[in-house]
Amino acid sequence: MGGVRYSDKKRFVEFLNKGNSHNFYRGLKIFYQELINEGLSAGNPASEFAEKKAKIVIILDKASFHQKEEYLEKIETESPNIH
Repeated sequence: MGGVRYSDKKRFVEFLNKGNSHNFYRGLKIFYQELINEGLSAGNPASEFAEKKAKIVIILDKASFHQKEEYLEKIETESPNIH
């Protein structure tokens, strides 16, 4: 899975060994943590990330593992910037 940040064209790529809900969730968590780490490196506290950083829009296809309610709820709760 991969993505690109619009503002500076930074790319994110995470290779999943199998397309399933757990690996999809894990990949998003890695991506989210990398963004928090960037903020920490710039001197910003991690606690401010959810409130002050831009929203992250994820575009998904209709793969069944993208739609598992259990993982969607975890993403919404643990990564509030992801939509």
